[in-house]
Amino acid sequence: MLNFGGFLSSNFWTNYRCQSSASIEDLLNSKECTVDKLLDDDDCLQEFKNYNDKLIKYFDHDKLKTLIDYITVMPDKDDGHNRGRKYPFVTGEIFNCEINQILDKFFEAPLKIKEAEKSQVEDEDAEADDKDSDDKKSEKSDKEGDQDEAVKEPTPC
Repeated sequence: MLNFGGFLSSNFWTNYRCQSSASIEDLLNSKECTVDKLLDDDDCLQEFKNYNDKLIKYFDHDKLKTLIDYITVMPDKDDGHNRGRKYPFVTGEIFNCEINQILDKFFEAPLKIKEAEKSQVEDEDAEADDKDSDDKKSEKSDKEGDQDEAVKEPTPC
């Protein structure tokens, strides 16, 4: 049996990560960072393969939706070459990297929707409670009004 000094059996390849790309870091640190600009950068895919944490955390649900749209929505004729050719292929490669954080975000519901649905349900419950109490008050006032009318009306002889 050949012994390579533990080099091939070590965790070298799993622990080795290239230094992150300066262009990606600059984009992520700028306020003008967009999904398009990241996908235009040649180092984007390599940074995903290197598990760049800052890059992975940048992709929230809205940005993942943009990536999914690049794959599933046909581009217009006015869209350029990047939208029609480059972005869908790079996006497919990003998902093929099988990065757990990206896949987890992909399969879980966004927090904004959960909070919005919860507040909407609470608002509907509050409106239903208000409506029920208004209905009860109106029924009560109708009954009292009927009793008052009965008392006020003279009886025929």
